[in-house]
Amino acid sequence: MTHAAEPANDRRHPVLTLAGYFFEGLVLLVFAPLLPFAPRYARHTLRTMGTIAIRAIDLPEQISTARQHSDRDATRVDEMTASLRERVQADDWSGVSKLLADVDTSRERLTHSDERLIDLALDFLRTELGEVVGGPNMCNFDYYFLIPDSMLARIEAASRARPDDPWLTALLAQVHIDRGWCARGGGWSHEVTEEGWHGLMNSFHTAYALLQRFDVEELRSPMYARVMFQLLATADAGNGLDQAREAYQNWSDLDVGNPLPHRIYAFFALPRWFGSWPSFDAEARAAAERTRHTLGKAAYAMFYLEAFEYDECDALHNLDVPTFIEALDELIRRDIDPVSQAVRAAVLLGEITEPEPVTLIGELIDLKANRKRDALRPMIRYIFETFVTHLPTEEGSEFEGRVLDQLVAVYAKELKAGLTPRFTADGMRLVPRGAPA
Repeated sequence: MTHAAEPANDRRHPVLTLAGYFFEGLVLLVFAPLLPFAPRYARHTLRTMGTIAIRAIDLPEQISTARQHSDRDATRVDEMTASLRERVQADDWSGVSKLLADVDTSRERLTHSDERLIDLALDFLRTELGEVVGGPNMCNFDYYFLIPDSMLARIEAASRARPDDPWLTALLAQVHIDRGWCARGGGWSHEVTEEGWHGLMNSFHTAYALLQRFDVEELRSPMYARVMFQLLATADAGNGLDQAREAYQNWSDLDVGNPLPHRIYAFFALPRWFGSWPSFDAEARAAAERTRHTLGKAAYAMFYLEAFEYDECDALHNLDVPTFIEALDELIRRDIDPVSQAVRAAVLLGEITEPEPVTLIGELIDLKANRKRDALRPMIRYIFETFVTHLPTEEGSEFEGRVLDQLVAVYAKELKAGLTPRFTADGMRLVPRGAPA
């Protein structure tokens, strides 16, 4: 006897059926939040497929011919460093001190950069007295130098002969700070030996005692303030942020417009040091308010540009995007060399907003940061097309490669369509390849 086949759906197990519905619902629940990011993944895929072809395109000669740099700056720095080297080799420490005092008290800066000559002079002296062995890293915002005992003895003898010389005193304190970091090493705190901590603390105590000879506010020396600021690395966690804020305000008041105090204080205000993310944002806003008459809101951008270098995702989570965009615009416009500032900002923004493929869970966890990445990405085009009239060469070939990478990433579609960048007095423009100038 032949039986008619029963409908398959009548034979489904009720538990398995419910499990299937649950799984389908789970898939929808997980993937639904990612729908807004489909264009982001599409951009990444298109760029990945086309990057080799795009990078093979020869960018027009006008990119290289439009590069500019300041011969005056290079000559001034070369003259200063040559003079410092001659005086160190001749043991002319009074001459070293005089040169430091001149560029410190004058607040002289480069023609095409906000960099101060005193900062360049101090860093050059450190390379001349020893050799760089580490930094910057997550534990130290600066490089540190191994300065041998023989050189330390020479500077100590010079300082004893000139006890009323604040610039030699600050230089000697800087040597002890560098030697302290060498004793500690560049590892995380749990990796530092007891001997390393002992060496760091001894060197920092010596530097602190030296710097007590003079009052930084009466002296009005940015160099002295910078060296003193470094001692905060051993401040107590409980009041470290308060001490850092006071030292930062003293230093930035002594050298208005110098971005270095803002950057270094931002480093110490990070959660890895004395701050938290809520306090970091509060400090950034307070700095912008405090310097609004000279910098507008630019300090807010300075703080977060520094934070992006160390804690990109957490910084994005806490970033006020509209305030940052306004502050970054002011930072670029107020810079003595807006083109270089603009290019550095565009490269960093491009690198932190780069659409990369991530795991499903990672995408969900990073949802807020990714929304802010997408909100910031149009700023890169705005910067190139508003401020970048040429490609500066001061940063070197490695940085130049990063700039070209961002041009390729941001303008991938236009480059594939046959357009090419052209730098004008009004910013970068995209024109057909081969178009007359």
